[in-house]
Amino acid sequence: AALAVVLSWRRPPRPRPLASTLPPRVRASVEVLEKFGADGGYQGYVRDAHEGTGISPAAVSFIGPGVNRPVLLQVRTASDGAFQVQNATFPSGTLVEVTAPFHATLSAPLPAPGVLELSLISRRRALMERLVRWAERQGKPWIRANAEPTPAEVAAVASIEAEPGVERWARGLEQLAFGPSPPDAASEQASGVADDPKTTRERGI
Repeated sequence: AALAVVLSWRRPPRPRPLASTLPPRVRASVEVLEKFGADGGYQGYVRDAHEGTGISPAAVSFIGPGVNRPVLLQVRTASDGAFQVQNATFPSGTLVEVTAPFHATLSAPLPAPGVLELSLISRRRALMERLVRWAERQGKPWIRANAEPTPAEVAAVASIEAEPGVERWARGLEQLAFGPSPPDAASEQASGVADDPKTTRERGI
């Protein structure tokens, strides 16, 4: 009985990392694990760049060249993050684009046919990277000497500098990045964190 109680406290196990993949890359990337012939098609995995676990649901789209960038083909990942496209060839200039509800979209030139590993970063991590890149572009007083700035620190500086637009942006980003529910595309759009707060203010939007 005691053992049953202890086991009931255990968290459900995370999905096992895909056995055939490289170590986590800790960045969004397209890795070619094996090359095929010209009409050998594509197969591979979509996984979390930090945890190494397969991502499902996710959509792998092959975006054609040209002004309108048509979607030539789209496939969905299986429960382990695997996908496969057989007997398919794509024109030069095609992009591979990967979307998933709680991960930032990956878009990159399509490699030659083969086994691909498509690594995505979570939207939470992407939001934090967005804030750090913004602070680095702005320079002082938004950056820290020995560490990356946090949303709370940027909001505090914005309050001192009388930048209410930046403060709202930082607070919204903080809520998405550290809130109880993982952000998706809709919540990001609704919060307005995709815009540069200074550019938005300068345009009077």
